[in-house]
Amino acid sequence: MAEHQQRVLICDDNATCLMMLRRILEKNGFRVVGEAKTGLDAINLYEEVKPDLVILDLNMPKGGGITALRFMRELDPMRAVDRSPSILILTSEGSQFNVETAHKLGADDFLLKSSIQKPLFVERLKALCAIDDLDDMDGADQEDDAAPRLHDSALEHSPRKTGSRMYHPEFDRRRRSRR
Repeated sequence: MAEHQQRVLICDDNATCLMMLRRILEKNGFRVVGEAKTGLDAINLYEEVKPDLVILDLNMPKGGGITALRFMRELDPMRAVDRSPSILILTSEGSQFNVETAHKLGADDFLLKSSIQKPLFVERLKALCAIDDLDDMDGADQEDDAAPRLHDSALEHSPRKTGSRMYHPEFDRRRRSRR
């Protein structure tokens, strides 16, 4: 069976970051279906290209990432497919407030931009896509060991640390509730 190539929308106002993300994504078998430099462009492209995964910066002009995230999650019920795309927040500001706000608005994971060139970044993208693939399968009610987790570099004030990874209970609860 041929593997589905994940369709990714990348949203960031930094041209260098967009270029780097595109290169990393394509090198790892993802298909970039759109690039947005503003929150408004992100919302419009989200509706147009119907991605499997959205990588969203929080700090962008014309609405910004938080506004875009809110609209994207509100648009989900209107989508013609039976599941919502995963949304990864990728930002330079990993404050507890940003993590909690992103979670409350429906983000699936949160990473700092400093992790883009590390293996962790691609691992997390693949984990998010694996969760979506499991959601599409019948009987996908078992726990996923490859679940998205916040890494040490993603959050300085994580409530709980296990091994070399940081777990944030809000994202862990969201992951389990999607099943």
